[in-house]
Amino acid sequence: QKVTNSRQGRSLQAPSSVPCLDGINFKADADAEHMATLASGASSSEQVVPKVSSVCEKLDSDGTCVLADLHDFFDVTLTKVDVEHGKYGKYVFYKMQIIHDTRTRPYPQYIILLTNWGRIGESGKYQQTPFTSEEDCVKEYKKVFKSKSGNEWDTRASFIRKAGKYALIMRPKTRLKNPEKLLQGAVESSTHPCSLPTGVGNLLRFFLNTKALSSVYSCSGIDSSRLPFGQLTLSTIQAAEAKLSEIKKKLTLHKEVSRIGGNVIDIRASFETIAKLSNEFYELLPTCNDQILKPFNEQKLGWAVKLTQQLRELTITKQLLLGARHRQASMNPIDYAYKALGVHIKPLTINSIERKCLLRFIDNTYSDRDKMVHQIYALDDGKQACDIPNKRLLFHGSGNENIPGILKHGLLIAPPEAPTSGWAYGKGIYFSDQFKKAISYASMCSSSEEERPRAFVFV
Repeated sequence: QKVTNSRQGRSLQAPSSVPCLDGINFKADADAEHMATLASGASSSEQVVPKVSSVCEKLDSDGTCVLADLHDFFDVTLTKVDVEHGKYGKYVFYKMQIIHDTRTRPYPQYIILLTNWGRIGESGKYQQTPFTSEEDCVKEYKKVFKSKSGNEWDTRASFIRKAGKYALIMRPKTRLKNPEKLLQGAVESSTHPCSLPTGVGNLLRFFLNTKALSSVYSCSGIDSSRLPFGQLTLSTIQAAEAKLSEIKKKLTLHKEVSRIGGNVIDIRASFETIAKLSNEFYELLPTCNDQILKPFNEQKLGWAVKLTQQLRELTITKQLLLGARHRQASMNPIDYAYKALGVHIKPLTINSIERKCLLRFIDNTYSDRDKMVHQIYALDDGKQACDIPNKRLLFHGSGNENIPGILKHGLLIAPPEAPTSGWAYGKGIYFSDQFKKAISYASMCSSSEEERPRAFVFV
């Protein structure tokens, strides 16, 4: 993050024309704007309507849907650990829906109890039981629910997990009706002119493009219909990270129990705890996969840690957007973001020695002529550079969505809950003396269809 003049060993000074870095608490501003948006009703909620299960046989009706009463839909997913199948057991599910035809006569009426069971990750077996009356079907539904879970359907809000029975998977009942409004107008409109040099202003404008950020968020695997980007909060990510820390401990314990040949009770308890924590993680960060997800293993834990790291970086950018909108009456949003990041950004001139040296280094370690260096920026966060005599220029590539977070907090090592697998040389910050290698880790994307894709590399 710190770039120094390699010939004279001094920091590159920020130009005097940029605004000073003072008086910005973008996290507090973002929280205030978020609360104001919710209070204004701009992000009102709507009921989540469950889809008819994909295993349901195609019925001759366009009006097929899941039955609901005054409080909720008759749609439930249960899971449990079955340790009677082999030494390590397996995770199984049981799903139920009451499906009916909403059309009126002269079309035929029907009501069906659909049950679907099997191993998590598989479609499983299913049964469709027709009923002549809604009352009889609902009665049977509640009877099966109690048989499988040990709880009454009408009191499931205070569900208590019973030994040997299925656990209830909680599903969201509401979602935001217009989640895109949470971030609308943060940068697009401002009555104050931007005081930054054109190159720096355009750079920040690129990072704060809401459409590009929402696209990256959707590609992360998070179900944006259940957890929109504008609704993602740092507290949610921190809660998910806490679950991952617990999961890592339980995976280690489970491995030890299996290694010493623990009894069935110990193995079941270990399985059920991991499954419970996994479900709680997905309740916090729901994924796009509508299927029941398998509980965590070491490989999946690594994926989840990287996901939360990516979401942390996106959250910083989202906070910048919300904070900028909160203060847009008194300050240009781009100026606000620049001050909030707390780092001076200076484009190197074409004739500068630093730029010429870096371009030569890049040319010597990168042969792809379809891509070109558009600009090189010197960064100064005001911190003292390390006085190390043996210096080398090394590159670090990262996704565009991570750049604002790196500018704010620097490069960070993976957290303790991250597994050691997947890292070539263990946990750390990875650099390369080859530009070709570093840029392969950067993301090449654009903020609009008219703009050429960009990627960013730190040196």
